[in-house]
Amino acid sequence: MKNQILLNNSYLPAELQEHLQRFISYYNHQRYHESLDNLTPAECIMDGAGNTGPEAYH
Repeated sequence: MKNQILLNNSYLPAELQEHLQRFISYYNHQRYHESLDNLTPAECIMDGAGNTGPEAYH
């Protein structure tokens, strides 16, 4: 994460927050994790209705 965030210069706190939110979304919804049997975290906690949006995490 540190290497990827550093590629995006953030001059304001809101810019940094946007970069972090995009990375977290990518990390949880698109990036496959070997430790999760090559699933995304969202796929691992998918609820019975198939929802994997932010509401599924709360």
